[in-house]
Amino acid sequence: MTKKSFTLLFALLLQAAFVLEAKQVSTKEEFDLISIYSASHNVVTERHHIITADITSHMLTVSIHQNVGIAQIMIRDSNGAMVELGNILTSPETTCIYISECGYYRVDIVLSNGDIYYGYFTVRDGIII
Repeated sequence: MTKKSFTLLFALLLQAAFVLEAKQVSTKEEFDLISIYSASHNVVTERHHIITADITSHMLTVSIHQNVGIAQIMIRDSNGAMVELGNILTSPETTCIYISECGYYRVDIVLSNGDIYYGYFTVRDGIII
């Protein structure tokens, strides 16, 4: 092989490497911020900035940013069936809950004082290109 052939081969390999790297950079995880609403009529303070939730693929993350005591987290599917039940025993705290099935869900967060907060979210598969 001549020097010209090696140079051409090297240029093609280099170009392929740049294309593959650019394709990896263009992929991203699906990330949705979940709006949290109050279900209690006698709520003393609004908690939409104190309680946040987001969904990334199948992982639901619920964060309580202020001391509210014990919080119970319930996840129901679109039929109303309980999918997951968890607790945050001390706050501020963050918990992650894995949801195996794709679909439309509701998260309810019940505080120890009886206040109820909820939000709706959709679980989607994996990586978006």
